[in-house]
Amino acid sequence: MLSRLDQYERALLGEVVENPRDEVALSIYADWLLDQHEDAARTRGEYIKLELAQTKTLNRDELKDLRWQAHDLWWNHGENWLGPLYEAVDHFVYERGRLVVEISEATFMERPPEEIESAPAWELVTDIVFRSCSLELLQFLRQLPRPAMLSELDVPAKTIEADEVAELIASGLWDDLTGLGLNVNPLADAGAAILAEWPGLASLRRLNLDSTLIGPEGGAGPGPVAVAGSDRATVPPPEFGGLLRGLRKSGGRFHGTRHGQYVAEASFRTAGPARVK
Repeated sequence: MLSRLDQYERALLGEVVENPRDEVALSIYADWLLDQHEDAARTRGEYIKLELAQTKTLNRDELKDLRWQAHDLWWNHGENWLGPLYEAVDHFVYERGRLVVEISEATFMERPPEEIESAPAWELVTDIVFRSCSLELLQFLRQLPRPAMLSELDVPAKTIEADEVAELIASGLWDDLTGLGLNVNPLADAGAAILAEWPGLASLRRLNLDSTLIGPEGGAGPGPVAVAGSDRATVPPPEFGGLLRGLRKSGGRFHGTRHGQYVAEASFRTAGPARVK
């Protein structure tokens, strides 16, 4: 079973997630895992070291051997890495320290919330992908403590409607996220108005609202906050919730970088035939 996410692992994994291309940070995290007593932690450290070794060799035979060793570790220890969480997910990927889990209503909601919460691996989840989703699954997810490294969430298409936005905001599911995707959910102007009043907009670096039926009027919140669509290849003004402040307009989208990484995007499409690309 994986060890609980203590302050050291939280800090080390946080560096890895924040700087995905930093192999030094990844190597330090792997070294820390190798020093732990739990077999699951040590084998994860070995796995990461094998991933790093693959990026440094040009020898085909050596690369093939390294890949085989990594596959062998994953095959023999993957279930142990996840512990009780293994039965609750449809699929998982462990790559460069990131634990990505794929969930569905049929599988995830079969497990008691306390069982998932007690799984140490739940605290290591960095990304959640929905194989299938519903409002009920999102509500079930809210019953669980959010994994420390989970900062973004993309709600699958046609999962929620305008009258359900307020319910999800009130549940706190989206609080403190830095990225939120709501593409192809029929929010319309009513949902835009609710979003515009949500204080959580201030924490977002990325908000995706493609094909959400938000029209040019959109919804306006207090102060300089507005969520709107457009009938042309444009986006709302930079005052939008502070999210776009200081970012540059490019091709109908706003983009920004921090430490050389892509960190912000807000894209909009309307109910009409015009599209923002």
